Amino acid sequence: MDAPDSPKKTVYIRAVFIRLDNVETLKETFDGDVYFRARWREPKLDNLKENHTVDHRNFWNPGIQIRNKVSEKFSKTWYEVLTINGEGYLVQKSRQRGTFTERLELHDFPFDAQPLNICFTSSLPSTDLELVEDGVKPSEIGVSCYIHAQEWDLEPYIESETTIAATEEGYSPILNIRGLASRKYSFFLWNIIIIMTLISSLPITTFAINRNNPQRRLLLGFILALTGVAFRFMANQSIPKIPYQTLLDRYLLISMLFNYLVCIWHIIVSRFEDDRDSQSSMDLYAFIATIIIYVAYQLSFLIIVTIKILLRRRKIREKVEAYQTSLQSANEAVQVTNPIKANKLQKRQTVAKFSHLILKSSYEKEKAE
Repeated sequence: MDAPDSPKKTVYIRAVFIRLDNVETLKETFDGDVYFRARWREPKLDNLKENHTVDHRNFWNPGIQIRNKVSEKFSKTWYEVLTINGEGYLVQKSRQRGTFTERLELHDFPFDAQPLNICFTSSLPSTDLELVEDGVKPSEIGVSCYIHAQEWDLEPYIESETTIAATEEGYSPILNIRGLASRKYSFFLWNIIIIMTLISSLPITTFAINRNNPQRRLLLGFILALTGVAFRFMANQSIPKIPYQTLLDRYLLISMLFNYLVCIWHIIVSRFEDDRDSQSSMDLYAFIATIIIYVAYQLSFLIIVTIKILLRRRKIREKVEAYQTSLQSANEAVQVTNPIKANKLQKRQTVAKFSHLILKSSYEKEKAE
C-alpha cells in the first residue's frame, strides 16, 4: 500500500438514505439502509478511464467505517475510478443495511424531532485525514421510503457536521450526515393530554358541595386524585422511561398537583367554621382563583407547545430551503464542469430526432405508394 502523497488528505463522502425504519425511542436505535460513496484524490489514476475497475489494495486507503452501526444485516463494498476535470479519484462505494445507534433528546416529548445520524470515521488520525461532505454530488434522502410514516415524519433535507473523537492513540476525524424525523404527536394529544385535562378540571366541581361538609369535598378530591394516579400509571406505558422529565411528564405532574392544592384548600377553609361570613368569602375567592389558575396554566401550556412547534417548523423550513439551494447549485456546477456529458446527451437527442424524421418519411412514402 502506498503512503499518501501529502501530510493530510481529504476524503469526500456522499450518503444516500435509502430507508429509515423502526426508530426505537427507548433503545435509542433505528434501522437503516444506507449507500455511501467516499472518494479521494489519487494522481496515479489521472490517465485511466472513468468507472475503470482497479485493485484498491495497490493504493492508499483511508479505511472509512460507520462508527454508530451496532449490527449488520447486509454489507457490500466495491471500488471504482472517477475523473473530475481531468483529475483521478479512487472511489469506495458501499451499501450498508443494519441497526444504528442514536442518542435521542426527549425533553420536548411528544412534540420532539430526532436527528438520525450516520457517523463516518477512519482509523487514521485527524492530523493525516479530514472527512468532508461531497459538494460535487451532495447527500440525498428518500423520504417516500420511510416505512413507519404513522409515527414519524421524515424531513426532506440532509445536513452534515465535522468533528473529532478521542481514541487510544489520539483523535480520529468524524463526519456526521443526518436526517431529521419529527414525531407525530396526535396519539399522545388525544389519548393522554386531553383526557388528563378533563380529569384535572374536575376538582373545581368539589366547590359545589356545601362548605360545611368538608368530608364529602375531601372524599371526592381523593377519588379524583386516585383517578389521576391510575391514569398516570397507564400513560407511563406509552412514555419513555428516562431519568429526566419530558414536557409531557411535567404537564401530568402539575395537573395532579392542581388537584392536591384544591384538597388542601378544603382542609384550610374548614378551620374557619366559627366565622361563617369570612368562610363564605374565602371559599368564593378560592373558587374564582382556582378557575383562573387552571385556565392560565392550560393556556400557558398551549402557548409554549405552539411556540415550540412553530419555531421548529420554521427552522426546518429554512434548512430545507438551504438544502434545495445546495442541490440546485451542485446540479448547475455539474452541468458546467462536465461539458462532455452534456455533449453526449445533445448527440443522443439529435440522433433520436433524426431517426424519428427518417421513420416518419418512410411511413409517408409507403402510405403514398
